[in-house]
Amino acid sequence: MNPSLGDLGLTDSIQDLVENMNATKKAHVCFQYNDINEKRLSENQKLTLFRIAQEALNNVMKHAEARQIMIKLSDQKNSIQLLIKDDGKGFDSFSTKKGAGLNNIWNRVYLLNGNLTVNTEPGKGCTLVVELPHLI
Repeated sequence: MNPSLGDLGLTDSIQDLVENMNATKKAHVCFQYNDINEKRLSENQKLTLFRIAQEALNNVMKHAEARQIMIKLSDQKNSIQLLIKDDGKGFDSFSTKKGAGLNNIWNRVYLLNGNLTVNTEPGKGCTLVVELPHLI
């Protein structure tokens, strides 16, 4: 398991990731979360959500030319939701072949019986929503 995730927990690990990204001054990343009960998540779910946040941020920085990125983590009644939204150039999800990054995210979500929604179109940015069921 990622030592920082084990030491800090999910929300603090994502906050650390955001601070590191903001230090590059390539884009402004905002992280919002409600009162997350991490005890309702398995260690694998926490690691998966952290890795998805990493992968999504890397994708945005590499491809989107975004200036603003918002990450929102929210505890729902039966699930946890991770939303990542950017104001970048977006893409045509019907004509664009999924890259390795998006495939990695999809596979991680699938393995945990979650849902992944990607809303994007050229010139309109991208919104990625991951929902994982509470296992505990």
